[in-house]
Amino acid sequence: MIAPVPEAARGTPFGPRLHAVATYLKTFQALSYERLQAALSDLFGLTLSQGGLMNLLRRAQGRFDPGRDAAIATLRKAEVVACDEFGVRIEGSNAYH
Repeated sequence: MIAPVPEAARGTPFGPRLHAVATYLKTFQALSYERLQAALSDLFGLTLSQGGLMNLLRRAQGRFDPGRDAAIATLRKAEVVACDEFGVRIEGSNAYH
């Protein structure tokens, strides 16, 4: 018997936990792709290309769509939206975060 592939893992050899760890390290710990490669190698013995990491993160990104859409809808209904933009360096480039 062969177990069915979970929907979250279709098209990738990696499961949802690796997607979650990579997303966390890239997003909340602000690791560059190079450092993310090194971290996954050190932690799990995985060798992934930067393109492979980009694809993995794009697949994981869809899980956040409902929350993002709800936040946007709430902001559009607000009378006033206050934001604080500040410049930062992201992967060697000036950006706003």
